[in-house]
Amino acid sequence: KCLCLWQIFLSSDIILPRKLLPAAQQILGVLMRASVALISVTIAVLLLYLLNVTQIQKILGESNCDQDKVLHLERKVLQQMRLLNEAEQRAKTLQHIKDDILTELEQYREATIQDAGTLGHVNQTRAKLASRLWQVQTPIGVLVLTYKRPHYLHKTMEYIFEYLPPDNYVVVISQDGDHNETKVKIDEWRQKSRRMFSRDILHIQRLDRPDPPLEDLRVNKQTESYFQISQHYKFALSYMFDTLQLRSVIIIEDDIEISPDFFSYFERFQPLLLNDPTVYCISAFHDNSRQGLVEDQNAVVRSHFFPGLGWMISRVLWAELAPKWPLAYWDDWMRDNAQRLGRDCIRPEVSRSITFGVEGASSGSHSTYYDMFWNKMIKNRDPVDWAAYPIEKLDRDEFDRRFIERVRSALLISSSKDIVNYQGKVLLLMYATRDEFENLALPLGLVHEWTHQPRASYYDTVEFRRNGNWVILAPGNIESTLLDLERRLKKATK
Repeated sequence: KCLCLWQIFLSSDIILPRKLLPAAQQILGVLMRASVALISVTIAVLLLYLLNVTQIQKILGESNCDQDKVLHLERKVLQQMRLLNEAEQRAKTLQHIKDDILTELEQYREATIQDAGTLGHVNQTRAKLASRLWQVQTPIGVLVLTYKRPHYLHKTMEYIFEYLPPDNYVVVISQDGDHNETKVKIDEWRQKSRRMFSRDILHIQRLDRPDPPLEDLRVNKQTESYFQISQHYKFALSYMFDTLQLRSVIIIEDDIEISPDFFSYFERFQPLLLNDPTVYCISAFHDNSRQGLVEDQNAVVRSHFFPGLGWMISRVLWAELAPKWPLAYWDDWMRDNAQRLGRDCIRPEVSRSITFGVEGASSGSHSTYYDMFWNKMIKNRDPVDWAAYPIEKLDRDEFDRRFIERVRSALLISSSKDIVNYQGKVLLLMYATRDEFENLALPLGLVHEWTHQPRASYYDTVEFRRNGNWVILAPGNIESTLLDLERRLKKATK
């Protein structure tokens, strides 16, 4: 049958590219060898069967043999029959494969004859799908940093495993030190993960915790804590990128509560981080995500301020930052333009992460800050279909055009008290100095802290909602900034 099939194939009008002919010949050759092997196995099994039957008759007729030997021979015969049945099943499977191959060859011939352009489109689509599949199959790292707050860690892990997708993520808990209760809590979660989710959690420990260098840091209790935190970050990120060789990592500290669409948010905007050189990081946190200041759960913006508190970093950025990683205060260091280099962070209007960490290295002044701002934050609770988000809206040029238009069209007001006199308007409120910004921000409920730039700002401009209005709190030199942006956009279009 295979020889006949080969002859029919050669005499048919099937048009194949020259590259496919060796593959077709190889497939038919395999089918021929399989058929010959099947015939050989069949003959051997039949001969063995006849031989065994003859032996049984001889034993029964001539010598009244022991019954156990007869049963043994019968079992051998049955075993050979099973092998024959399995060979027949394999032959049927090969036949199905052959039929499928011939069907695909015929479809290919028809597609080639009818429309070569369509075939090219199919190949392009296939290449895009293969690229997308490679991206999907490349796991995203989830790095959970902890020290000695096991009760905090437990709460954070509950949120993570409530919303973590089943595939495409590598979860690592990095423990700073050897605090036993924290280690026990990590072991509990590892066991729970294996039992309930059929996935393992990697546990790494930074056991070497040297004292901070006296010549480089003015050492006090708080500075030492920030030194250890910064070195823990370096230790953990080195493991994620240098050892695990991941392309991107989501960093979650052990006092973070996340939203239901936290992970799908990062999945959607990861391509920006990996492919857009103007993007510094992706963050789920918005410093001003408080009731009355935010509203649109679908809105995502660019910001010059590095938020942290649930953020994604790429391996490319880590390779850039690792050699000069700071001894302490790593987050403020990340906000310095010497590291940011004019790049932007992507963040949502309504935060996808909030912190409940009133205890920690920043206890004291941080406690006051927590009561004023972090304790009043809101996070999104209704999942957004991020897969449908038009990611081109965050292209820098497109985003800047809309930023210019929004500021230019805003209605200028002289005082924050005037906001209540308007409804559904875009309002512009100006400040001249850093002190004036802080005096305006605090009564409005905005975080007034200024670290290299105002929190959540873009070109030192903070935008928020108030009394149904969209309010823009901008520096006095905003017009100069807009002119610079227009010149850059005009140059980019040439």
